[in-house]
Amino acid sequence: MRDDGTVLLVDPERHSIVAFEEALRDRVSVVVCTDFTTARTRLLENPPELLVTNLRLEAYNGLHLVYLAATLGPGARCIVYSDHEDALLMREARSAGAEYESRQRIPYVLASYADARQPDYREPGPIDLERPQPSRRGRRYASVRT
Repeated sequence: MRDDGTVLLVDPERHSIVAFEEALRDRVSVVVCTDFTTARTRLLENPPELLVTNLRLEAYNGLHLVYLAATLGPGARCIVYSDHEDALLMREARSAGAEYESRQRIPYVLASYADARQPDYREPGPIDLERPQPSRRGRRYASVRT
């Protein structure tokens, strides 16, 4: 059973989480873990509505928590962040069902994730075949007559 209204923040650097907690103040209950083992135990005992984890968790990886959250049932919402954007890790996080953000963006976007207003990057919406689509064809040099 998911703990509605709870966000689990996981980062080995406690001072890094202070700005994240401020972004969520008065919105949801926040649980902070500074190590993988404690976060895993908390996740198994009482899955949060939203998991926010640093990619680097000392000897572990934040994606391990994302995979664990996915096994606990549908509706696991997860965000993985890191100091450096990496296209490969971004694809891996998204294929695991998580969003990927840079550490610098987290304080600014975290409230919208907690309010469930985050954009869904995984699947674009359906194309309306009844509405004409914009043409991507341009005029080539050879077709321009002078």
